[in-house]
Amino acid sequence: MLNLFTKVKKVMMSKEERLALEGRVKILRFYPSMKELYIVVGRMNEYVVNLDPPFCTCEDFFFKLAQRKEKKCVHIKALEIALRNKSCEVFMLNDEEIDQIFKYLVLDLLKK
Repeated sequence: MLNLFTKVKKVMMSKEERLALEGRVKILRFYPSMKELYIVVGRMNEYVVNLDPPFCTCEDFFFKLAQRKEKKCVHIKALEIALRNKSCEVFMLNDEEIDQIFKYLVLDLLKK
């Protein structure tokens, strides 16, 4: 019975709640600077997300949201929920790895 309740509850959740609950929000935290990079693993891709100012590398943010002047896509909302619930997975990386991570992200974005 509990399994059925869990399934029903999951269906009733919004996309952003589901992303946050399923642990698909990741924080890359660099040490010793403590700089953070937020990644949300979506249905099709991984997206780089920022809260202030709101930014996401998903198509909705660039096309749909920009045209309607909305500021938040599903991935930004998922990040807010995950940070509030402390349900983000945190990966600690060395500051020396920042350049390599950004190169990987840029190359990945160019492939899309």
